[in-house]
Amino acid sequence: MLTLDAETIEAINSSEVKPLALYSIEYDDNMGDLPATPDAWADGSVYSIGDFVTYDGTTYKCIKYHHSYAARPPAFDWDTFLDGLGVPEHYWPRFYQWEEVGAEAILPASPLRFTSWSESIVYEGNTYISWGIKHSGAKQSSDGKIQNVTLAVANIDEDRVIQRVIEDFDIIGSQVTIIEMFLGESGVIENSYTVVSARAIKGQVMFSLSMGFNFLNIMVPGRKAYRDHCRWILGDEYCKYSGAETTCDKTFKTCRGIMENSANYGGFLGIKNEIFWK
Repeated sequence: MLTLDAETIEAINSSEVKPLALYSIEYDDNMGDLPATPDAWADGSVYSIGDFVTYDGTTYKCIKYHHSYAARPPAFDWDTFLDGLGVPEHYWPRFYQWEEVGAEAILPASPLRFTSWSESIVYEGNTYISWGIKHSGAKQSSDGKIQNVTLAVANIDEDRVIQRVIEDFDIIGSQVTIIEMFLGESGVIENSYTVVSARAIKGQVMFSLSMGFNFLNIMVPGRKAYRDHCRWILGDEYCKYSGAETTCDKTFKTCRGIMENSANYGGFLGIKNEIFWK
């Protein structure tokens, strides 16, 4: 494993056509079905279908809603127990509470860090795993728009980690950071992108990355101006109404006629149309 400093960055880039690149792919590891770090099984707990736990070094998935207790841990041998009671075998699956899953069912915690270099790299205390990964450069179209960047990540490892991330978690809108290192100590460029789409094809996962704003968090347009609709909340610091009325339909007619509060009306009477976009 290689630890980066100015000297090693320069040595690597002097032998490469492209600059050294580090990649960080973030995802919300609490949104999918598979937690990054399952809790240990506990006596006296309530478990629902789909919950994951660890018990005696093994990971289990809950397949039956139940209350746990010490005599029936995830590793409990239901087959032997039910056979001893004379229960017909075809009824046994009805009693099963847990299903053993392999370690591959658990994904590493976010973010995933990769490098296209031939060996893993430590940079600023973080380890970037050597991986088959590359990206296209950002290009500007003739109309001045910045085109999306394509990120290709190898998907040929046994556990299919990157494919499972896009299948089990809400990756759209997540952040991808690409750090490129050129010759010299100050030749480090870091760009952040937003995941627009992701799909698995022919041994790799393809991401489409946008350099623009986060379209999931920013409203377009930034503001709507209405003529006949007040934007204030009844009685707030902008409305300032302090009368007996407890409801308001937010029209100017009501504000002036019933509330007698037209001086604080929150609509835009000066615009000609019903709605104006800013």
